[in-house]
Parts: sequence; structure tokens; C-alpha cells
Amino acid sequence: MTQVQSGLKAGYGFSEGAGATTSDASGNGNTGTLLGGAAWTTTGKYGNAISFNGTNAVVRVPDSPTWKVNGLSTYTMSLWIKVKSVAGDYKVALGSGVWPSNNFYIYKVSNKWQFGMRTSGMVCGYETSALSYLTSADNAYHHIALVLDIPNGKCSLFSDGQVAGEDNYVSGTTSFLSGSNDVNMYIGGLGSGQYLNADIDDVRVYTRALTQTEIQTDMSTPVGGSSPSDTTPPVISAVMSSNITTTGARISWSTNEPADSRVEYGAAIPYDQTSVLDSSLVSSHSQSIGGLSSNTQYHYRVHSRDASGNASLSSDFTFTTAPDNSPPVISNVSSSNVTSSSATIFCNTDEPADSRIEYGITDSYGTFSNPDPALVTSHGIALNGLSYYTLYHYRVHSRDAAGNPAVSGDFSFTTQPLSTSFRGILVAGGLNTPTAMEFSPDGRLFVAEKSGSLRIIQNGQLLQTPFYTATVATLGEQGLFGIAFDPNFGVNKYVYIHYTANTPSIHNRVSRLTANGNTAIPGSEVVILDLPGYGTGGYHRGGAIHFGLDGKLYIAVGDHQEPANAQLLDNPFGKILRISTDGSIPTDNPFISQTSGINRAIYAIGLRNPYTFAIDPSTGRIFANDVGNAEWEEVNLIVAGGNYGWPACEGPQLSGTGSCTSSSFIYPLHAYPHNGGGGAITGGVFYNGNQFPMQYAGDYFFGDYILGGIRFLDSSNQVQGMNNPSSSFVSSDSPVDLKVGPDGSLYVLLILGNEVHKIQYASGNLNPVAAISATPANGLPPLQVALSAGGSFDPDGDPLTFIWDFGDGSPPAGGAEVAHIYQASGVYTARLTVEDGRGGMGTATIKISIGSLPVAVINTPSNMSNYNAGDIITFSGAATDAEDGTLPASALSWTVVFHHDAHSHPFLGPIDGVTGGTFQIPQVGEADPNVWYRIHLTATDSSGLQYSVYHDVIPNKVMLTFGANYTGLTLTLDGQPYPAPISVESVVGISRSIGTSSPQTVGTKQYYFSAWSDGGAITHNIITPPTNVTYTAAFQEVPPGPVTTAWFYPTAQAPVTSNSGDQNGFEGTPANLLTDDGLFATDTNSGTNTNTSCTNSGKDRQMVSDFSLALPLGKNTVTGLEVRLDGMADSVSNSPKFCVQLSSNGGGSWTSAKSTSVLTTTERTYILGGPADLWGKTSWTALQLNNTNFRVRITSVASSTARDFSLDVVGLRVTVQ
Repeated sequence: MTQVQSGLKAGYGFSEGAGATTSDASGNGNTGTLLGGAAWTTTGKYGNAISFNGTNAVVRVPDSPTWKVNGLSTYTMSLWIKVKSVAGDYKVALGSGVWPSNNFYIYKVSNKWQFGMRTSGMVCGYETSALSYLTSADNAYHHIALVLDIPNGKCSLFSDGQVAGEDNYVSGTTSFLSGSNDVNMYIGGLGSGQYLNADIDDVRVYTRALTQTEIQTDMSTPVGGSSPSDTTPPVISAVMSSNITTTGARISWSTNEPADSRVEYGAAIPYDQTSVLDSSLVSSHSQSIGGLSSNTQYHYRVHSRDASGNASLSSDFTFTTAPDNSPPVISNVSSSNVTSSSATIFCNTDEPADSRIEYGITDSYGTFSNPDPALVTSHGIALNGLSYYTLYHYRVHSRDAAGNPAVSGDFSFTTQPLSTSFRGILVAGGLNTPTAMEFSPDGRLFVAEKSGSLRIIQNGQLLQTPFYTATVATLGEQGLFGIAFDPNFGVNKYVYIHYTANTPSIHNRVSRLTANGNTAIPGSEVVILDLPGYGTGGYHRGGAIHFGLDGKLYIAVGDHQEPANAQLLDNPFGKILRISTDGSIPTDNPFISQTSGINRAIYAIGLRNPYTFAIDPSTGRIFANDVGNAEWEEVNLIVAGGNYGWPACEGPQLSGTGSCTSSSFIYPLHAYPHNGGGGAITGGVFYNGNQFPMQYAGDYFFGDYILGGIRFLDSSNQVQGMNNPSSSFVSSDSPVDLKVGPDGSLYVLLILGNEVHKIQYASGNLNPVAAISATPANGLPPLQVALSAGGSFDPDGDPLTFIWDFGDGSPPAGGAEVAHIYQASGVYTARLTVEDGRGGMGTATIKISIGSLPVAVINTPSNMSNYNAGDIITFSGAATDAEDGTLPASALSWTVVFHHDAHSHPFLGPIDGVTGGTFQIPQVGEADPNVWYRIHLTATDSSGLQYSVYHDVIPNKVMLTFGANYTGLTLTLDGQPYPAPISVESVVGISRSIGTSSPQTVGTKQYYFSAWSDGGAITHNIITPPTNVTYTAAFQEVPPGPVTTAWFYPTAQAPVTSNSGDQNGFEGTPANLLTDDGLFATDTNSGTNTNTSCTNSGKDRQMVSDFSLALPLGKNTVTGLEVRLDGMADSVSNSPKFCVQLSSNGGGSWTSAKSTSVLTTTERTYILGGPADLWGKTSWTALQLNNTNFRVRITSVASSTARDFSLDVVGLRVTVQ
């Protein structure tokens, strides 16, 4: 239909398509005239348009009261424009008047429209925001409209139907000027310039203010006629994302005409999702998209289609969803498939998450299962290597895709009995990270705690007062780790301990204490042995100490995390040491003549971390358990002077890791591989009791702290020279030491469980197994708790009775299922006792927490923050409680645990009574990149209720590559050999040892090390840098057989004068080549002395020349040497003579002389020695090559008939092999 809206005073649709004028569609006769380069174009918004060249083209509409009306409070001017060039400023689209007397204007400045209109009050004048089509021409039409609306106190400029700029301070009425200041209306410029390079269509002037809806209607309908067929797609602009959440975002954009809306999106291109089409025809678009993954970058583009079906598609844009900070919710936790050594834990999460189980024999847990990285909602994880007949506590850990952690409450199950032959019995608990144990000759069990306390278990009770507390360093494996009783303990009461002393520096120490009953005599500590301080690394420090049958004290010492130590005799690390009881060195130690000081105590070398060992009480044999690196755990038979291969070899001969072929190594009696599950061999004891069946006599029992379980080497499988098989004995969680007690039982020390158990052979009635659960296990008082004995059983099938002690002072109750109401806040221990009616019983306990748990918060470091080795980590936190308010520092306890693969090591703490502190990440330590540190904070309120949180700090990692410039060569990394190249992931800041050996033979070729690319020695340490780095070892190929070097020239020459009466002396300056410079001049009239010994006497002359030889690598045996001389004689009639000597030690000694009388009167070069010797002197005698600095001496031989001559040394070369 025809579209002429009310108030239209001038309108130009440019439908003519030709001619010098364009008609006014409003009917007011305001004809426009095309001037300058204004030209018609058929590519308008609606058919034809006018093209302006930006140079001189305008359309002029004469001044007229129909379109220029004063005294009005509203006005509108609009047009469609396609900007062809954005160059230049103050380029006019529509205007009247010349600055400063403009009536109205719309012109381009930079990437904005500036607009204005003259009024009698506060004039209209402002600018738009930046517009993309004015920043870069996009070859598309855009609609602009200037609206004066004084009744509403504003004038606005619309771009593509949306407000792009607005002046909110206008008043008065229109006050247009008339006269000579060119007050005509111009399109595409002004009469005096400011020309715009653009195509313009559909220009309108209204004497009223159009609404935004009316402007948008104008945009879709041409002026002065019916709507033509629209073939121009909408122009999309201002695409942006907002309201971004973890799962969604809002996408908005604009079009230059009404159009529909749709968004394509996906995590990658091509897009894989699309929004629902919004068919509303609008120019401002907005769509919400959901179901997105958190913390993920998404690509998107927008689609819009106008009323005519013309479609537009934007370019690609991106946004990143917000991180997900909400943890998953864990539910339906249960245990199933429980055996004597395994169980399966099931649970659900409300969103996809990974899972792993933290478990242990107390609710302090201490062990983690291997993580299941699959992001699922139904979880099942198997636990293996469990101790039989043992109550286990466990909880579930899950992290969602964003890394938000969740931890379930406490649950428990009890493993089945091992068999009807052996049973486990708890001896005592309540220890604090025990590391070693030893029975005293009088039957008491002494237990070393990592913190330095030596505890006593007597008659099944842990005594409250420690026997002794040493001041120790406790980082990592540092602490108290060895106990031994003097062979004459019954008389002298001597107890020996091995620990990490922290003064004056961190080092290993062996001390002797004197017992007085159950405590050491105060001040009785006597230092027997102090090892050297060696860095601050926390691992590979320890080990056990034991007395041998020879009465000597044997001490296990780790390599202190420097593998090269193990093979060197200049330090005691990575060794077994042997000393006398007073600390003196036995004279029959194997290396006593090759070492000095403390190193004379070395008994065996080549060990990595022999944390535990045992001595056979029957034969005196020593079996050492060497904790492996990446592949193998070893049991080694220790002999005097033995070399056990580390770091060159780990594991059994031929099949071990590294170079396991050397005949100089003693290979393990038994070695077992990690098979990807880690390993740490511990314990170690020869069974010599009488409680087990006789078949176990002499068997060697050992455990594994990481894999769990106890195994044994049968006495018939302890043969040196082969990898003997071992047999599985029982499951055990985190065993660290084994001993045979006076009762013949096998005692097991659990470092994570903080308990001592014993294994007995049983042939009669077996104790029942108690299992306990509580629902709920915590809540506000009064709280009714359902307690269940489900899972309890009797191995013999006897019927059970159940007795409940609720722990709150209320009377006991019976039955397999009971309910009890806890009235007051506090932590209670509910105990279940089951009896089989034949004297057998079992117990189990569970903690019930009543009241509001405190809330602990770790402020620093942030969870999952990164570290470099060597960084100092600052930790801080706080806790509050609903009843107690802000908890004091005394309510806080910190521990730091070092995690490696699927197992962990105590690192620091507990640190009690502080709100924070610091610790340093070691730079010398575990080189495996799969490590992190976990910082735990536990808060305890006044009722004893506890709450724990943790934050992990994870390492920054890079890739290190170690290569060589020839193929087939071998390098060492952290002491172990690998074929080059080697690529490993490494923690930034960690120290690594790199090296190689030289020479190396590959096939028929031999290679000698030249240099590392970083300038380090052949073996040296590097600190892992923050970026990926390649280190290259440069080698030189050395050809076989003898090599003759090139000629070397003197580095210095000097005459040696002898007699002030010499007539001629030395003439000239020494040089590499001479021309009659008279270095030697023998006066024929100076006497009759004859010198045949080459010494400087009488009238003789001497000169020395120094050479520095650069010999080929690997060639240091001299098989030939040549001296090159240059000279001449005045006359040969009387045979002028001289002699030549060599010295390879700076003149300290000289070879026998080479002398000749062959000189000519013409200067020439002579070679003395070697196959080209002109004088027959083909070899030198008495020459020993001890360095590469040579000195050559020439001495004249004077006689009464000698003649003058000149001579110089100009070169030297050698043949070496």
C-alpha cells in the first residue's frame, strides 16, 4: 500500500532512476536537484537510490516553509544510508546551514554520528555510541533517524531502529535561520563541502516526533509508494553475550530491519546445537541458551530473516561459561562384596563426577583408592589389600567436571576372617604415626613415633609416658625411625635410636640411651654417630638399625634423594653402615682402606632407600628391603663390600630397569614389579618363633606400605643368584614394620592405622566379627540414632548375642538392631560387643557426633592453586561454631600430606593451636609429576565435635627432553640410564640429575662426551625451568686407530742468555716463521768449548718454545711426535751443530737429545722425528705424556770450528691413539 505518514513535509524515494532532479513524495513540491557527481544507482534499499562520491556530490532541496518550520517542539528526519568509505570526519548525511549557523545536521565523526537541531532554548546536540558500520564499511544499508521531542525533553538519533545517542537537555521550539548562510537542505553533504561517500535512499522530513514503532514501520515501507519486492537481507550488528552462568547465556543482537531470531552454538565448529526459532519480527533480538557445560568456551552465531524471507548469518563469536562452584551431592553409599581382603563401595552423585574412596581402620582414614576418573552418576570402586577380620571406616570423595569436591559422611564395614588357621588380634592403638618397633629382651614392645617419641607397649597397654622423646626434624620421612637393644642390655640397659637431628643442621644421628625401667635416664643420651648434613629433602633419610651376631651395629641410610650418592665412597648415603657399639669403626670393614672419616663405616653400597632390614637370628644373614623408584621393590642379601646396583639398575638381573647386566652388581634375592600400582617394601623379619606351624621356620616375612599385604620368602626360596618367588600370607593395610614377639606371634605395625596387631595361628574356636553402622551418625540433640549390627558374623557359624554400650552413660542394650536417643551435645563412642557363647567375642565402635559441627574454612592457599618446587606456601584459616562462635587458634589443627599417585606420605604436622603458617615445597624429592600436597584443617569445638576441610596445591609441570647428537647413545636421568632421547614431564622447580657416560661404543664406533647444551658437567643437576626445554649432550665420534694431529704453533718463545761476553747474542724477535733473524749465532772466535750434553755452558745459546696441544677426544697415548724447525747456516764447512729436547712437564725433566749437524746455507724447513725425519731421528725416547703442555728447547753446540747459524721452532705435532 502507499505509505505517507502524517506530518511528512518532504520525502524522497528516488524512484525516477534518471535525470537531474528527484520529486518530493510528500506532495509539497520540494523538488531536489542532483549536483556535482551525484549519480543514480539501482542498488538502493528499495529500488533506486542516489550515489554520492564523497568529492562534490549532493542533492539540494531549496529553502521552503513547508519543511522548515519554526516554533515547533517536535521534528523527525530519517534516511537509509550505505556508507562506502569511513575516511574523513564531519561528512554530512543530511543537513541545513553552515557551522556555526546550522539549522540541523547529521554528520560522521570518527565511528559515530554527530547530530543537532537549532532551537530557541537549549539546543539539540550530541553524538551516538560507536557504530560498527562507521568503523569499517560493511556494504549494507542502515537506517538513521533524528527525532526532536521537546515535550519529553530530548532529542535522539536512532540507528537501525534503536536509540544510538540521546540529548536529554533540550528546550524551546525550533528556531531555524533563513538568509544567505545556505539554509537549503542538502543530502550527502553541504553546499560548501563536507561530502560523504555513500549511497542514500528514502529520505524523509516530518514536523512531528515519530515514535520508535513508527520509525521501524518506516524502515520496512518505502516512502511514497507500495512496498516493492524486498531482496535485501537484514544487517546483523551488535552481537554480544550476557547473563553468562555455569549452564547458560543470553545472546543479543540488532538488525537494521525487523527480522526473526535464532542462535546456533556449540563447544566447537561446526556447531552442534540450535535454539528454538523466535518468529517475532523485531530489530532488537535476544535469546537464552541453556544446558551448557561450566567453564567452557562456546562458539555461536546468530540467524535473522526479514518479512520477505531474506536471511542473514553473523560471523562466529565466543563466550566462556562461568566456573561451576557447586559440589556434587553424594548419596546411597554402601559396601558390598566384602571378603577377607577386599570390598566394593557403591554410591550415587546428583551430577556426573569422578570418585575415589578414603579408608582406614580409624575414622582418620589415611589411605586412598585409585581414583576413577570417569564422570558418571553411579559409582563402584573396589578396595583391595585390606587386612582380614578388621573394621574399616571409609568415606567417598567426588569431584565434578569443574573440580568441585564433595566428601560423604563416615561409613564402615568389617572384612572377613583370613581363614580358620590364622587370626589377627589388636594389640594396642593410639599411636601417632609409628615408624618402627622392637622387642626388648625382657618382652616389652618399644615403638618409635615419627615425631620423636619412643613409646612402650606393656601387657597390651600403651603407656602414656614416652620412654624418651628425641628432638627431631619431621618433614616427609624425617623423624625417629630406628631402635636397637644392646646385646648386653640386661647389664648395661643401653637402647640405641636412629633419627633425624635438626641441629646444627638436618642430619641423621645414632644415639645411645640408658634405660631405667620404662623411661630413659634424663641426660643419658650419648651421640654415637652423626652423619653429614645433606640438603633439606624429606625423603630417603631413614632406616632401621639392628645388631648383628658379630655384636656390631648395622645402620640403613637412604640416598637422601641424590641417586649418585649410592655409588660414591665419599659419602655414607645409599649405604648399609657398620660400627662398633661405641661409634668406632671396625677395622675389618670392607672399604676402610679406600675411605676416610665416617665413610670408613660403609659396609655395602648401591642402595636407594633401605628403610627396613632384618638379621637372621640363626645365621646372621642380613636381608635389606630397598624401596624402589618407579618399577621394582627389592629384598637384598647384604654382604661385606656388596654393590647392589642403584641407580644404574633397579630390579632383577637382565629384566630390571636400567643397566642390569653388570657382573659387579649383586642382584636381589627377590624383586617384584609395581605393575602401575606403586610399591614401598617395608617390615622384614625372619620367623624364629614356635607359634606358627614348623613349615614357616626360617621364612622371611615382609610387607608393602602402598600395596598392602604381607608376603614371605620360604626358607627354600632364599637362594642368591636368582629372583626367588614369594608367597602371599595375609592382607594388611599400611604395614611399616614386622617383628616376631616372645609369644611367637607375628606383630604388624600400621603407620596409618596407628596400631599394633599380631597374627596368631589358631586351631580352636575363632572369635566372631563385629560390624557396626549408625544412621544418622550426627545431628542436633535430641537425636535418635538407629544402630545396626548387620554384617556381624561368626566364622564357626555359632549364634551370636549382641551387647550395646552407647557411650553416654546410659544402660547397655541388646539386640542386633537398636535405637537410642542422644540428649546432649558431644562426641560419643558407641561400642558393639558380639559373643559366640564359647568364649569368643569381637568388638566394633563408631563415633556419634551430637550437636552443630564447627565450620572450618581454609583462606589460603586457594584450592587447586599451583606451586613450583621451592615455593613457600602460606596457609591460613579460621573456624566458627553455632554454639561457641569464632573458635580460638587452640581449636585448630593442621596437617600437610604429600600425595604420590594413589598413595600418600605424611609431610608436615600435626601443627596445633595456630591459625596459619608456612612450609616450603622441597626442590629435592620425588621426581614423578603425579604428585600434589593436601593441606588439612581440623576444627574442634568445646563439645569435642570436629570438622575437617582440605585444599590441594598442585604442581606446575613442563616437558623436559634430553637428547644426544648421535643415535644409540645412553643418558642418565636421576641416576638411571635410558636410551636417548628421553622425554619426561617434570614439576617446575624440582631438581633433576642428568648425565651420561664417556666413552660409549655403538656398533663399531666410539663416542666421547664433549658438552651439555646448558654448559653443565658430564653429570650435573638442573632445576626444572618454567617452560619446556631440551637438553642435548654433544658427543664427538672418534675414529679407530692412531690419529696424527695438525701442526701446532708455539704459544710463547723466549731466548735463554748465558754469557755477557757473547759477541753476537740473539738478533731479532721469535716468530712462527723466520727469515734469517739470527735467533742463534755462535761466534767461531769465541773459544773451543765442545758441548755434547745439550746443556747451556760456555758460548752455547738456548731458546725454549711452549706449545699447548688440543688432542682428539679419547686419544691420549702418544705413538709419534715431530718437531718442525726453520733455519740456515752461514757456512757448512765446519758442520754447525745443535740439539733439540722435549719436556711435557714445563721443563721439570727433558727427553734425551736429538742432535744434528745438517744445515744448509739456504733457509729451509727441517722435521725432526716421525717418518719424514730427514736426519733419521724417527722416534723419541723417555717421553711420558702427562699433560698437553709441551716445551721444546734448542741448544747450540759450540766448537772452535763452528760457524754462525740461525734456527727457530715453528711447529709440533703428535700421533696419538
